[in-house]
Formats: sequence, structure tokens, C-alpha cells
Amino acid sequence: MWYTASILFRVEQVEEMPTYCETLVVLKADSDDEALLLANQWGKEYEDEIWETNGKKTRWVYDQVLDVWELFDEEIRSGTEVYSRFWAAPPYLDE
Repeated sequence: MWYTASILFRVEQVEEMPTYCETLVVLKADSDDEALLLANQWGKEYEDEIWETNGKKTRWVYDQVLDVWELFDEEIRSGTEVYSRFWAAPPYLDE
């Protein structure tokens, strides 16, 4: 089965407030539990330190798996839905 995992990273630069990055990855697994395990492994392996063009070191720190979602389609192709969320109201609307 195919799954999408939503993985959260903290992006840190020296002397600056951290920002966060949500990354969606597609995983092949036999169960929800295996997909969660693979998502955690992927997040830990993706951690990195890089030097930006501005000369600052940036750290990508794995934080957590936010969600694992089984895909409905057995084959990944153009138009395959890979993730969705539900809200009572869109989060970008001012109330």
C-alpha cells in the first residue's frame, strides 16, 4: 500500500528564531504501523547541517511525524491524491 507521511522539521540558523518546515513524502508499506516507522526513519535520515550562500550554517532537525495517510489509489500517477486535511473553517480566513 502507498502512504503519505507529513513530517515536521525545525530549521535553525545561528542567532535567529527557528522556523518550521512540513514535508510530505510518499512511502510504500504493508501497514499503518510500518508506514509510521518508515516516516520516522526518513525524518531522522533527512536531518542535516548545510552552509547557506549567506555564510550561515543551517540545521534541519527532525521534530516529529504529524500524520500518516493511506492513499486510496494503488498506483501513483498524475492526479493521485496524496494528502488532505479537514477543518471546520479554512485556517486562512479572518473571523
